[in-house]
Amino acid sequence: LELLEETNALFEEAKNDEFYTVQENSIDDYEATVNSMIEKNDNRWHCKVCGKEYNSNHKSALKEHVERKHTSGFTHLCGICGKSCSSKTTLRLHKSNYHRTSK
Repeated sequence: LELLEETNALFEEAKNDEFYTVQENSIDDYEATVNSMIEKNDNRWHCKVCGKEYNSNHKSALKEHVERKHTSGFTHLCGICGKSCSSKTTLRLHKSNYHRTSK
């Protein structure tokens, strides 16, 4: 029960963090937002919002988790066709599916 209360408190703190609701389409804001929600402890990466953890060599997987589950307001545009995607991963998949020869 104490862990659940602590996790809920962290989530509320992150929700109220100025980075959580950034509405600008800036790579610097995006990186700052994601990096503000992760930390490394005891050779493991942790999500500061929900507590999910990853091995030390899976920082990118944690960043994907944070982007998909805990951020909003960022738009990733395809430089080829202009399609708007809500995550870097979605944009990468879009490019792979529709623009294979031109990355």
